[in-house]
Amino acid sequence: MKIACPRCKANFDASPAQARLITSLKAKGAALAMVECTQCFFDFGLELTDQTEPDKPIRCPVKACGGWVSCVTLKGRTPFYGCGECGTIWKQANLLFDAVASTKKGKR
Repeated sequence: MKIACPRCKANFDASPAQARLITSLKAKGAALAMVECTQCFFDFGLELTDQTEPDKPIRCPVKACGGWVSCVTLKGRTPFYGCGECGTIWKQANLLFDAVASTKKGKR
């Protein structure tokens, strides 16, 4: 399986361990798998669902966090938003958007 790194833009083959993880997570209905680029060692979320038009990424609004927010969807569970870098979660989109808006207004 070929994977493209969003940081260094390298295309690399998934390691056997990564391929097993991706296959397992897809079978469980996960929408995202955390993988590491074999070229620059950057950890990033690999989308497991087919999307016709990708959403624009959102930076985590938590102060001093440089992570990206992802929507996490698991079978039988309510989707939520979370940052893999700092571990913050938002159970509703409006709470995330309020946090982003207050960051843009300098209210962090």
